[in-house]
Amino acid sequence: MNDKYLSNILDIKNYRKSFIDSFDKNDIELQNKLINASKDINLQSIRIHKFITHNGNVGKVSFARFLSTINLDEQTRIMELNISNIEDIVNFIENI
Repeated sequence: MNDKYLSNILDIKNYRKSFIDSFDKNDIELQNKLINASKDINLQSIRIHKFITHNGNVGKVSFARFLSTINLDEQTRIMELNISNIEDIVNFIENI
């Protein structure tokens, strides 16, 4: 494997990790972040459950239960979210 290819993979991995680590339940731009991530080829495959619960500010079980109320689950990827799902998720986060 050449160094440029490996460097590109590591850059994408770090970009994804940075995005996941950036979750803040008080972020007023959360809706825009999710909309943009759903269009970003490097972020689309991140599971919404992992993004929201990774830092421990939102409980895994409570978020999983919420997802089931909007016909999603822990395996749902950001690319699978529609605007209505994103709005529901943001409303849930705002009301915690």
